[in-house]
Amino acid sequence: MSRYFVSIDGKEREVTGFSESVMVIDGNEVRFDLRRVSEHVYSVMIDGRSVTVVIGDDLDGQRASVNGKQVHIVVESLRARLIRELDKSGGAGKGSLEIRAPMPALVGSVLVAPGDTVQKGQGLIILEAMKMENEIKAHSGGIVKEISVEKGSAVEKNELLITFEPPEEQG
Repeated sequence: MSRYFVSIDGKEREVTGFSESVMVIDGNEVRFDLRRVSEHVYSVMIDGRSVTVVIGDDLDGQRASVNGKQVHIVVESLRARLIRELDKSGGAGKGSLEIRAPMPALVGSVLVAPGDTVQKGQGLIILEAMKMENEIKAHSGGIVKEISVEKGSAVEKNELLITFEPPEEQG
């Protein structure tokens, strides 16, 4: 089932079960009809109410006009959110850093070995989920201390993948 998080002017809604004419917003079924009028203009009928939406890109998401009112829209998939949350959680605190699985997956490849020095942004492991490869990268530089998984193994969300020491603790 598709799952998205839609933020409109900072107010977030969870959208699931999206089909051609029905979506579920925060657990409530909403019927709609979407018609493209031109390249950036859409006519949307939502539960019998007509809305005109004009969409244009900006730097941090989407800028749109809904019935003439400017709004800021950001749409994030569940996969993108899990990866973003993993990026935010990695690298906090002192001592060993842990890299954990952002989602259930299969380990496609392990790109580092214990003792390797890694740089921030360097690929550590490839996870395969939802028919996609997801490269998990280092949140900061350090030395790989331990690898808890091997190629071909199944991992659950939040399962420990790799532990490494941050640069200030090496020595």
